[in-house]
Amino acid sequence: MAYAIAPKLTEDLVGSAFRFLLSRARRAPISKGSMIEASPPGTSIDGGWLVRKQIPPAGIISKGIAVLAVAACAGVVASALARPRRPIRTRRRRT
Repeated sequence: MAYAIAPKLTEDLVGSAFRFLLSRARRAPISKGSMIEASPPGTSIDGGWLVRKQIPPAGIISKGIAVLAVAACAGVVASALARPRRPIRTRRRRT
């Protein structure tokens, strides 16, 4: 919403916040990296942030959201099918 109201101010504030936070971040150890090829499984560098915050990886979160979305859609469809139908009333014309 902030970007919709004041895009330039929002970009400046968020940019300044990221520059500040990145300037205080600890360097990750030098590794071979994975620019060209994928790193072997179990060798990624995440700094331990997920473990410290006790947050599951993004893959697990996205699968959970997908399951919840499917369940919500099924609930909406089941609710619509279970709802009793009202008869359609027709207007009588006065003659």
